[in-house]
Amino acid sequence: MKNILKLLLVADGLVIFAAALWIPLYAIFVEQLNGTILDVGIAWAIAMFVYATLEIPFGKLADHHQKKFFMAGEYLLMGIVFLYLTTITQIWELFIAEFLLGISAAIGTPAYDGIFSKSLDKGKESFEWSIWETVNGYAGGAAAIIGAYIIFIADFDILFMGMGIICIIAGLIILLFIKNDHFNSISFANTKKKFFRKKMKRH
Repeated sequence: MKNILKLLLVADGLVIFAAALWIPLYAIFVEQLNGTILDVGIAWAIAMFVYATLEIPFGKLADHHQKKFFMAGEYLLMGIVFLYLTTITQIWELFIAEFLLGISAAIGTPAYDGIFSKSLDKGKESFEWSIWETVNGYAGGAAAIIGAYIIFIADFDILFMGMGIICIIAGLIILLFIKNDHFNSISFANTKKKFFRKKMKRH
């Protein structure tokens, strides 16, 4: 498996884990905002309709630009939205959050699929996509248990802060380790040498 695929699995696995931390507890959070079961459906529908509406335009854009910026943009925006959730007290504010989450998914999903598909090893496409599905399943399952435990011992604010930080870390991983839509290994030894060369030139 190529390094770029491993990186994509790590970054997306983190984001899937973060998002799944609250999905089983979503209705409980809405109830805390004095929302109804109808509000749960409306909030979820907002995110899905926004995502479905914008995915094709962002997919076209991603084909003509560096896809890493779209992926990083998705993860960073998700992180900001999750942090924003710590401040909301009204159901309409949740609707705004879901609107933004729909945008974030539309920004990054086509770009992620594009790089992942392009990086698959010939003859191993199904196997390597199955690895992504496996990571998705394990991350989601672990997150469901951990998220419930966090709410059991703490509250949603702690959960949302953790989710936000994880997504921001994933976005930074994409920005640091992908260059021109390929894996960019960072050599700290070479970075140190370049720094000292520049320092010597100044003197």
